[in-house]
Amino acid sequence: MIELRASTFIDLPPGRIWRWLETLPDHYTAWHPDHIGCRWLRGGSFTPGAEMEFVETLHGKTHRLRARVTGVEQERSIDYRMFPGLKGRFEITKSETGSIFTAVIYVGVTTPVIGNLTDWVLGAFLEGRLEDLAKHQAEEGENLKEILESPVGNAREPT
Repeated sequence: MIELRASTFIDLPPGRIWRWLETLPDHYTAWHPDHIGCRWLRGGSFTPGAEMEFVETLHGKTHRLRARVTGVEQERSIDYRMFPGLKGRFEITKSETGSIFTAVIYVGVTTPVIGNLTDWVLGAFLEGRLEDLAKHQAEEGENLKEILESPVGNAREPT
């Protein structure tokens, strides 16, 4: 399985980052210039079974993606699945002076033998796209840090 991982230190407690994620449709377009919009399709919060639609530009093309929440650990992690072979996770880890926000994307399957072959084929087929996705993912982390650490828009609301 191919794993793309980007972590960013944010000088805020995990609960503040979590509250921002809970209201993601309200500010999704501010998170990254390539984000066009997102909305809840089923449910209205990060709970298992909820579904969200994202529209964004990746590698020069507009994509409409659907994510189903598969697991939640309050103020710590959100697991989601886009479609077979593509899933992800947002993690928030408390540090001594703030939090580490990590976005993880998994591409491929974990089936023995077939998984390795699938990873090789996907890696070759998606080579440039995986690099673009990793760059986008890192930019999201840095943008989130800038948004949340900014005093603009009540980013430092009481916790």
